[in-house]
Amino acid sequence: MIVPSADFRARLERAAEAGLLGLDARLAGALFAGERELRAMHYEHWQRMNVPAHKRFSGWAWRRGSERRDRSCIPVRGKACREIVRANISLARPFRGMAGAQTSLSNPRPQSGCVTVFGGSGFLGRRIVKHLLNHGLVVRSASRHPARAGRKQAHHELFSAVKADILDRSQIAAAVSDASTVVNAVSLYSEHGGVTFERVHVEAASQLADAARRAGAERYIQISGIGSDSRSRSSYIKARGQGEEAVDVGFPGATIVRPAVMTGRDDAFLTTITRLLRILPAYPLFGNGDTRLQPASVEDVAEAIARIASAGADARLFEFGGPRVYTYRDLVLEVARLLGIRTRLVPVPFVFWHALATFGEFVPGMPLTRNQVELMQIDNVADTRLPGLRDLGIEPHDIDQVLRSA
Repeated sequence: MIVPSADFRARLERAAEAGLLGLDARLAGALFAGERELRAMHYEHWQRMNVPAHKRFSGWAWRRGSERRDRSCIPVRGKACREIVRANISLARPFRGMAGAQTSLSNPRPQSGCVTVFGGSGFLGRRIVKHLLNHGLVVRSASRHPARAGRKQAHHELFSAVKADILDRSQIAAAVSDASTVVNAVSLYSEHGGVTFERVHVEAASQLADAARRAGAERYIQISGIGSDSRSRSSYIKARGQGEEAVDVGFPGATIVRPAVMTGRDDAFLTTITRLLRILPAYPLFGNGDTRLQPASVEDVAEAIARIASAGADARLFEFGGPRVYTYRDLVLEVARLLGIRTRLVPVPFVFWHALATFGEFVPGMPLTRNQVELMQIDNVADTRLPGLRDLGIEPHDIDQVLRSA
């Protein structure tokens, strides 16, 4: 007999809150083990070792196998099971998910295959990979630079990285083979040559969705952005909106995720504001600074996507924003206050920003693009009628917490 540790119970509770369904072997390893030497069993092995139907409610549980190394788990009885029952965790049937959530994580988690993350080496993609691994899922990162994705993940036994360009049909097909879930976190912020917004956000996204459907994937998650509109005059915003429509055709029932502007340790938004506040005597605003923003922590967004991938969701469209809505002017002042910096704000007309961004696109490494200026002209706030972070059981982090962690 064993007595579950506090860490053991905490993992079970987190699994229940996240709506994880079905204790397959990999999830069992992630939840119950904690030891690196415990390897995840194959799903077929778990099926052979599953609790007999007539003993489902008679006190069976699973613990780490110490006597036989070829088995990851062996059945046990006694106090351990009673503790699990007290934690309201059933090993014989799916978890019920989150109580009181407006949108439930209700669809069973795929019991075979892996989660393929396109753009797994990017700003958001790396975090998605990390959070998926934390959920005990097998993850394949697909990107043009697999080494970047694997720097902090390569040691993880459930992780692999492959070279795949989303513009290459054959590489797409190889990357999604045997995947149960496909996540598209690829984004393009500046066009160059034949690599256009339409090519990446519409055509390539459609090809990936179609390839995922043909490969038998059960879920497809498309990362878009708040404000996406297929009728917009902005080529970037229009392509984002058309990409959502194309994905829905290529993979009916796909989940669309629209984050607000994301903040994190290595972002291109909050870090830029911080750097400019520290070096400039006066801060140049976009217009009068009246645009409304709802910055979301990239870690919160990645965790939300991991929860959708691991347990599914009833909703097909999410918008993720942070806990507070700021005007751009107020956001800059709040960052300055948190940094202990006194600054003077100077309104700058958008026509100047457009001219600067147009020139900057011919300068390698220029941090400002035309689509960023266009995005700063429209409010970037989550629609309260759509499910968001809190509906997935995530309490969003504000910019002060992001700045402290930077």
